Amino acid sequence: MAELILYSLLLLAVLGHGWAAARWYKKIHQNTQLTFSQKNVLKLRALVFPVSLWWASRATRKD
Repeated sequence: MAELILYSLLLLAVLGHGWAAARWYKKIHQNTQLTFSQKNVLKLRALVFPVSLWWASRATRKD
């Protein structure tokens, strides 16, 4: 039973990560102010660390 709970939590984490990465990927792709290389760097960061990208954008919005 504990194994089932662990696997379901891991599945939710993977699905949440994928959803957040896809959302950031779309936002970055639609931004026309960024250069091609900037978009590539941010897209890679969004795919690997979507929560850190969200945290950084949240901090810049407060300033």
